[in-house]
This record gives sequence, C-alpha cells and structure tokens, in this order.
Amino acid sequence: MHKHIPFLFFCLFCISCNPSTPPLSSLIRNTPEPQGTHCELGGEKIEIGFDKNSNLELDDEEIDPEKTFYLCNKTVEGIISRLLISKEPPGTQCEQGGIKIQSGLDYNANGDLDESEIESTAFLCDGEDGINGIDGIDGTDGTDGFNFLIRFREIEAGLESQCVFGGVEVRGGLDRNRNNELEETEITTEQHVCSVEVETDRALLRHEAIIPAGACVHGGVRFLWGWDENNNGTLEIPEEVQTEFNICNEVTPAPGLSSLIRTNPATAQQCTYGGFIFYAGLDTNGNGILGNGEINANLTQVVCNGIPGINSAVNIEQDPAECGSAGGVEIQTGLDDVVINGQLDFNEIDLVSYVCNGSDGLDGNGHSALIEQYDAGEACGVYGGIRVETGIDDNDNFILDSPEVDTVSFVCNGVDGIDGEPGYNSLINVEDAGSGECEFGGVWVDVGLDNNPEDGILQNSEIDQSTLVCF
Repeated sequence: MHKHIPFLFFCLFCISCNPSTPPLSSLIRNTPEPQGTHCELGGEKIEIGFDKNSNLELDDEEIDPEKTFYLCNKTVEGIISRLLISKEPPGTQCEQGGIKIQSGLDYNANGDLDESEIESTAFLCDGEDGINGIDGIDGTDGTDGFNFLIRFREIEAGLESQCVFGGVEVRGGLDRNRNNELEETEITTEQHVCSVEVETDRALLRHEAIIPAGACVHGGVRFLWGWDENNNGTLEIPEEVQTEFNICNEVTPAPGLSSLIRTNPATAQQCTYGGFIFYAGLDTNGNGILGNGEINANLTQVVCNGIPGINSAVNIEQDPAECGSAGGVEIQTGLDDVVINGQLDFNEIDLVSYVCNGSDGLDGNGHSALIEQYDAGEACGVYGGIRVETGIDDNDNFILDSPEVDTVSFVCNGVDGIDGEPGYNSLINVEDAGSGECEFGGVWVDVGLDNNPEDGILQNSEIDQSTLVCF
C-alpha cells in the first residue's frame, strides 16, 4: 500500500518599485490550528503579510486574509499524519529566516511527530528586503510599489504530470494592475510542491520445516520474508515472498558417544496450551544422562499443543413420545459449545435419534422385551459412544442375557468441532543479533501474542518464543 505525503519548499518575496519609499518585508506567522472547521484532525495555520511598522513581527492588522492557509493533519490507514513547525533562523535554507515544516506519520500515536517519524522537510521563507534607493532631493511622492501575490493550484497525479504522485503548484508575481488578483501575464515565479511515496505495507516472516533431502541433508527450517501487500496478516507464497533462506540441521559424528534426548514441559510463555521442550546432544561423560553442559542448542525444539477443541456430548431420554406406548430411548448428540459445562444443553443439540422397543409379541409366553446399553468401546473409535442391545427376556430373569439379544445398535459421539479463533493477534519482531551472537551476523526472531494491550507492538512481556537465526 503506497501513501503520499506533501513535500513543501518555496519562498515569498516583497518587492517595492519606489526607490524613495522604505521597502516592506513579507513575514510569516504560524499558530496551532485546533480540530474544527478548517482541520478535522487539527494542524497549523499559516498567515502572511507585510511588516508595515517594521517591528519584525507580523501583527494581526498586518495579516493578508487572502494569504492565509492551513496545513492539516491527515490519516493514512488509520495512522494520523503530523506536522512539526519551527522557526528557521537566517541561513542557508532561508536567507532572511522563516519557518521549517516537517511532516510524517505518528506511528506510535503519542500525538507528536518524533524525530524518527519525520519523512519530509520543507521551508517557508520570509521575503527579502528590497534595495534602498540613493537619497536625493525630496520630490513628489513616487508611485506605490506593487504587491507580490501568490496563487495555488492542485496538480493531478500521473506519469506525465510534473508530480507523479500529485501535489500543489505555487505561482507568484507582482500585482501590476493593482486588482488584487494574480493574472497569467503577471506570473514571474512558479514552484511545484510534489507528494512523495511512502511504503506502509507490513513486513512478515514465515518459516516451515525442511524434510531431509538435497537442500538440507539432515532437514532444517526455511525462512521466508516479504510485504503483506493484501493486509491479511499472512505471507502468501509465492506472491508476497521477497527473499528466503534455509537453516539446515547439522550432525557431528563423535565415535564412541551416544546421542541422547531429554524432554521438559514447556513454560506458559513458550506454549500457551502446554507442550514440551526437546533437548538433544552427545553423552560426552558416558553416564547415560543428558546433562545441561551436553545440550546442543541448535537441536533444541519446542513442540506446543494445539488450541483445545470443543467436546461432543450425548444425552439419553427414556420413553419419548415418538416411541408410543412401546417405549424406548431418545438419543440427543451435539457439541458442548454454548455453555461449556460437560452437559448437552437444549440449545446445543445437533442430532436426535430414537431407539424404540419392539411391538408386543403374540400372547402366550408372557416374556418381556428388554433394552440394555453399554459403552461402545472400540466400535465408536476415539470419540466414544454407547452400544444398545434389544431382545426378549426368555428366562424371565429381567436381565437381557447374551443368547436373548436380537438386535445391536451403536450410537457414536460426533467428531470434535472446529477450533475457535485465537483471541489475540500473533506478532513477529525481527532484530539484528549483532556479531556477538553469530560469527557472520544474524537476527533474533521474537514471536508472541499482542495481549497487553492490543497496540500492534510486541512488548518484552508478550514474547512467547525467541529464536536466533545465524547467517
């Protein structure tokens, strides 16, 4: 995403054509402009006029209302642009002094334009004093000098335009016909105030495991970096990838030494939902235990548990109306996702099934029909369920014995539901590791959740995992 910030650089001049009249200097005054009609987000008010009383200050009565304009703060993708206006002493930029206008985006939202946020600088200079004429014999008053007028015009953006990204054209000249309007024939100077392009796309880093093969004989990790051009928070492959590099695992043979692995539970900072840290190294002292001094940091891996899913639940109601006078059971199933209490509530029911008792048999033997239910065991797999058996109680012991079972049905729990979305955005921060950590330089890649608060910045207290990547 490209944004445009105005870049200003022009000066004002005062010219007097009457050598017997002291020349008037043009002065500039800037004051903060609050949020309101002129600037929705606030800004700066710029006023211009002639120093008629020669006190080197632009007084209220000296301000030319037609030469008053506003430099307003804007927003770019939700970030407010800021202006920093200060006095510019006489010197290289402005021979007679003036004001310096610095602009940029308030990335840290502190209400000020910090030095690191300045993206362009412009100067609005006071006009030069005219040259005094040689004193002579007093005569009739000379003709009044001509006022210097300024006119602004917006420049359309385009490849054939003077400003590729648009801007403002500033024209100036003497008001020779004294009508207080700058005619085309009176224009003697022209400046273009062009916008410049600022890159605001977010940089993303992505990594993926490398299966042992030609690129990495013992496997490793591939890191991919690029700009999030579609602002979806994911580095798309290959459209948004700018560069990539591999970090390969290394295996150092050591005759006579055994390789060992040790596991420890991961901390909450490393794995939000728990997990394990796998340490590996060579048993250099031959005691069969991987000591801290034997751990190869390059082989240490953190394996985190996924986000917990939602449990399914089953509820069984006896003798539903749908089974009529014969009776039976109503089997209700669904996800325990509305009120997570380990029970299937009414508004969580997704599927209802009925297992009804058989109709009465012929009169004569007086045996009862029975229904028994048991745990389904392996028949329902990892999600569990119930086994429902029906039959006639031939021996009248009110127990459905194995020889009496006529039908067998299984009611299995549904699969786990789809995991919900995380409550916080994950952030990645990449910092230069310096020469002290890696022989040829490298970077620290910090990963964590933006939860304290959600300000889009990965604070030290939010870091869940740090990885050193050496070049």
